[in-house]
Amino acid sequence: MFAVCVIRDSDPGLNKGKAKALYSLLVAYSDVTTRNTEQGYPYRSALADALDCTKDTVDNATKYLEREIGLIRVVRPKVDGKPDENHANAYQL
Repeated sequence: MFAVCVIRDSDPGLNKGKAKALYSLLVAYSDVTTRNTEQGYPYRSALADALDCTKDTVDNATKYLEREIGLIRVVRPKVDGKPDENHANAYQL
């Protein structure tokens, strides 16, 4: 139900760029209890492909959803022993 409220929200920030579409896509990834959990942790490139945009656009939308309005929290895990390499982000709605 919360996702429906976001979709109907006329907030200019949500309607700018891909923030609203990204949130809806993350909701679609959120239920991993009955699916392969790798599907619940999409890489930025997969999100960009699904939204037909660049990773920079995904990053901007993520930043808005996380920092500006607090709809999501992003956990950015590092690969053990490789401080410059990340695993897929975990998005908490």
